[in-house]
Amino acid sequence: MRLHYHIALNQKHDLLREGMIQKSIITDLLILLLAILLFYHGFLSDELITPGSDMINLFYPLKVFAARSLAAGFIPLWNPYNFSGTPFFASMQPAVFYPPDLFLFHKGNHVIALNLYKLLHLWLMANFMYLLLHVELKRTRLAAICGALILPFSSFVLGHLEHINQLAALTWLPLLFILLRRMLQPKKLILVPIFSVALACQILAGHPQYVFYTLLMIVFYLIFWVPFGRRYQLRHRLAGIAKLALAISLGIVLAAVQLLPAQELASHSYRIFNDYSYATEFSLNPKFLFTYLYPSAFGTFSNTIPGSDNLSEYGCYIGILPLLLVFVGIGYAWRRRSREHLFFALLAIFALYMAMGDYTVVYRFVFLISPALKNFRVPARFICLTTFAFSILAAYGLDCLFKHPLVVSGPLRRWKIILALAVPVLIIGDLFLASLNEMFNAPIRASLAERARFPWDSLQTDSTLFRTFRLMIHDADLYANPQPQAVVGRYQRLQPNTNMIEKLELLDGYEEGLIPPVRYKDFLRTFNRNIRRPKPDTELLGLMNVKYVYTEWPLPVLPERLELIPFPPPWDTQLSYRLYRNRDWRPRAFWEDELEGRINLRSLEGTYLTTGTLAMSLGQEPKDYTVANPPRRPHKQRKQLSLYSLGPGCIEIIKDPSDEGDVLVSQASYPGWVVRMGRDRYPLLPVNAILSRFYAPKNVTSVTVCYEPFSFRLGLYISLLALATMVMIYSLWVAQRISSATGRREW
Repeated sequence: MRLHYHIALNQKHDLLREGMIQKSIITDLLILLLAILLFYHGFLSDELITPGSDMINLFYPLKVFAARSLAAGFIPLWNPYNFSGTPFFASMQPAVFYPPDLFLFHKGNHVIALNLYKLLHLWLMANFMYLLLHVELKRTRLAAICGALILPFSSFVLGHLEHINQLAALTWLPLLFILLRRMLQPKKLILVPIFSVALACQILAGHPQYVFYTLLMIVFYLIFWVPFGRRYQLRHRLAGIAKLALAISLGIVLAAVQLLPAQELASHSYRIFNDYSYATEFSLNPKFLFTYLYPSAFGTFSNTIPGSDNLSEYGCYIGILPLLLVFVGIGYAWRRRSREHLFFALLAIFALYMAMGDYTVVYRFVFLISPALKNFRVPARFICLTTFAFSILAAYGLDCLFKHPLVVSGPLRRWKIILALAVPVLIIGDLFLASLNEMFNAPIRASLAERARFPWDSLQTDSTLFRTFRLMIHDADLYANPQPQAVVGRYQRLQPNTNMIEKLELLDGYEEGLIPPVRYKDFLRTFNRNIRRPKPDTELLGLMNVKYVYTEWPLPVLPERLELIPFPPPWDTQLSYRLYRNRDWRPRAFWEDELEGRINLRSLEGTYLTTGTLAMSLGQEPKDYTVANPPRRPHKQRKQLSLYSLGPGCIEIIKDPSDEGDVLVSQASYPGWVVRMGRDRYPLLPVNAILSRFYAPKNVTSVTVCYEPFSFRLGLYISLLALATMVMIYSLWVAQRISSATGRREW
């Protein structure tokens, strides 16, 4: 009887202890939430968003277009508003199936959703770091809170707040490391699907470079853990590696819906020409290591020192006190032979060395043996692993200091509580002062981006099946200006991709991210970069369905080719905006023999670079070219085709049933375009870089041309099958646990 009493009493104390631990964890997570809200209070707005060219020109329009498409009931596989149309879903950066996107951007105010998106990931990043430090690595609550705040408040994260896909992908790194450590223990098979889901979320977040960093960290940890993990037998270690391989494979299969279309699009991307010089762009210059001590040593985002461009990629600062704690942690790890923390020290040094890229000798060798590095650039982003490791080492150093005899039983014992309160205040205060010069502290109104002082209405009411060519000088970072009036003034132009919000189709756009189309990158380089006064070829633009040309300077063209459309600019500006109508404009689809004897379509095959060599200096114009083949032959008389838009990526062409022949469609040839005539389906055949073709027979009145990539359907089936399998396995595991618990109670 006494034995049963002691057992029951011990069980009661265990339950009370577990309850107190859970309450303390919840309290600490709320403290982290309060710190995030105070630090990033500028995101608590329904009108202001982080400035930066990538935020306004890329992510904000992408999120708005994806949200509106899903709300309308279709998956945005195709973007008709840029580059004569381009795959949207396959480019990865829109992150259409990323769970937080589906939840936050479904409806409502997109500015609020964007700000909540950032706050959510910053809080999750802090939460995962706290759980890693306190629950997994057994650090004290104080050390775990301080370590958890270093990563989301670091200069690296601050510099990438406009790159929300990078922020989202980095968020899952601490959680994946927790699951990695747990999964390598004996049994723990149930963690395999959890790890797979977390890895799939990181892939779907839209930036595979951080997935590569995560997998590289896992390999690095296994190399360190297998020979030194003496806690478990060899068979247990091999079983852990097998579980990890299974989990990674399942995670990749779960994300197949995104990976397969991206892989298909990659063959049409500018990255197929990647070389060592491209892959080492934005390598971390060793001089930037000084920013660990002084974050503004080489300028700020609004006052950059020459030779220190793009400071957002070189953010190293984690605070003076955390940096001192890092060295304390490394010293204690070396003294106590703590293999766990020596691993983080080696990881930080390795990542920092790799971040230097072209400034090191080893990077070229790694580049040659690692095919994955050829697909990425900006080696400086390896800093994320260094910052992650430093956060853990700083927490370890803080714990070691508070366990020192001087603090436990020495003269500092009376000041222990004051020191415990002062440390997080000093860390947050230091990082907050360093962040005052960061870009996110100069937010701008999103309404400026949604209506960029452009005569939208006069164009939108004209037609729904034409394109416009924006001919302007591209600004690398148009909005990184702390002066509000200057920012507003620079918004008074049609910025790249803002046309997606207003549903206006442009020939150009902004896609400097993961998979920029090679033909359009070449086209923009020829027409739109480093050329002050180009003469656009109206015939070529007409073949690309361009009806209007919008410029910020007068064009030296003949009126019989471009007709100037007068419109009074509704703002005071020194720039001279012009809107021209292209007289050589052609509809989206037309009979091919209309071009016989007039244009040699083969001369356009394979590239847009038909205007001569690239003009590398301002004022130098490209050479003129001609596509004329005299004499002009008369073409067959057919009735004009009628076109109707059925939504993004789908048009309907109506023809007379007595007409037949080849039809040219002003549509870039990407895999996935099909032609539907009743129940029959045919592929849309490429003609050159800007046109595609199909044959329209007699007795057919309606032809539908749609973008239906097989890679997406295959990836979707694979992902759904993997998800259903994991749900079934998890359900069986839960049923077995319930059955076992019921059996024990009955016994």
